[in-house]
Amino acid sequence: MVVVRELGQESLPKLRDILESQMPNSLNAHGFVSSLIEYDLRKLGIKVFAGEETSFRTFLVLTHTASWEGMQSTTVYYEEQRQPDEEGLADEEFAELLMSVPGLDWTKPVFLYACNQYVLTRIWRLMSSGKLMADPWHQSVSQGHAYILSRDNIGETLKIRLVEGYTLGRLTPAHAEWVYDHWAYKHTETKEVFREMISKFPSVAAFKVNPEESDLTQLKDDVLQSLPVSWVLKFPNGSMGSTFTLPEHRGRGLARMLTLVLSRRLDDLCSPIFVFVDNTNTFSIEFHTKMGFRRACPFGFEIYVPAALEEVLQASRGRRL
Repeated sequence: MVVVRELGQESLPKLRDILESQMPNSLNAHGFVSSLIEYDLRKLGIKVFAGEETSFRTFLVLTHTASWEGMQSTTVYYEEQRQPDEEGLADEEFAELLMSVPGLDWTKPVFLYACNQYVLTRIWRLMSSGKLMADPWHQSVSQGHAYILSRDNIGETLKIRLVEGYTLGRLTPAHAEWVYDHWAYKHTETKEVFREMISKFPSVAAFKVNPEESDLTQLKDDVLQSLPVSWVLKFPNGSMGSTFTLPEHRGRGLARMLTLVLSRRLDDLCSPIFVFVDNTNTFSIEFHTKMGFRRACPFGFEIYVPAALEEVLQASRGRRL
C-alpha cells in the first residue's frame, strides 16, 4: 500500500523548484509552498504531504488550505507519467494515497480548493466508483481558469497613473472585517483567518483623499478616515483576488490601477502573477485580458458530502457559491 508523508520546512525549497518546472499546472501548489517558505503561516495550519514510490512524478496533498467551517479543505496536485496502460493501477494508487493523508476523513464533508480540472475529474471518478466516499453528494463552488500575466507583459505596469482624488496604501488587519464583508466567497474562510491573510500577504488599496465627502457617513468618524474604497490582495496560494470597488467609486479605473500596482509588487518578489476567474464572470475575464492576462489551465473549487451528511450542504445552499 502506498502512503503519503508530511514534508518538513527543509524539504520545501526543493519542492518549489520542482513545481516551478511544472508550471502552469502547478500554479496553486507552487503558490502554497512558496508562501510556507516566505511567511510564518502557523496560524493557518497548512500542511504538505507527498506520495512516495508512486507512478506520478509529483503527488501532493495540502490540507487546511481553506477555513470553511464544517468543511475539511484540501488541495491535490499531481504530475503523472502519462502511461495509459497503467490507468487502472494509477486510480487505485491515487485513492490509497488520498486515504492515507493524516487528518483527512473521507466520511466527512471535503472542500477541494483550487484543483486542476484533471485532478477533479479523477477524484470524481474515484468517488463514483466508491473508492473514496460512499454515495457522495457533489456541488461545484466555482469552475474557471487561471489567468496569468507574463513577465513579457509586465511593462504594462509602467503605465500606471494614480487616479486623481485617491491615494494608495496597503490593507491592514483593521480593514479585515470591512474587506471580508464585501467578499463574495467569504463563506470559504473564517473572519479570523482572513484577518491573518491580510496581515501576512501583499495588498494594495485606494483611499479617498477627502473621505468625509464619500457616502460612508453611517460609519463612525474615528474609522472613516482609514477605510479603503477599492482593494486587491494576494492569497496564500499565490493568486490575486478579492478585487472590489465600492459602487460609488467605480468607473474611475481604480481596480485596474491597483491590479497593476500589486502585479508590479509580485514581480519584484519574483512571484507568479495570476488570478482565478470563474467561467461565468465575463466582466472579470474581459477586465484581466485587457491588461494582458492570458487564460491558462482550468481550475475548480468543489465540495463533496457523504449522502448521510447532506444537511451540511443544505445549510450552505442559501449562500452565494
